[in-house]
Amino acid sequence: MMQRGIVRQLPSDPAAVEPLCIDLAQLLQQHCLAQHLFSIELVARELLNNAIFHGNQQSPLKQVDFALTIGRRWIRMAITDQGTGYNWRQLQRTLADPEATSGRGIAITR
Repeated sequence: MMQRGIVRQLPSDPAAVEPLCIDLAQLLQQHCLAQHLFSIELVARELLNNAIFHGNQQSPLKQVDFALTIGRRWIRMAITDQGTGYNWRQLQRTLADPEATSGRGIAITR
């Protein structure tokens, strides 16, 4: 039976993102979803980096939970960090500066 998803717990280390994205690409290719690889990987990388840098403050004592599940007509991704949280609804109302090197996560996931 073909694997329907990935569930991982990552350390708060940016180096942990690349191996996960490689596995993510393989999973999408197995399910003939390679045409969605760029957008799914972009969202995964952006949110994982946000969780590591902003949520967990790169603390080696904290981890990031990642889950991606492939359904018949959908793909669900969940990323959870151990940070204090933020008001994402307020941030959704502001436009991201296209020249900025930070602050694009909400806009990209939208």
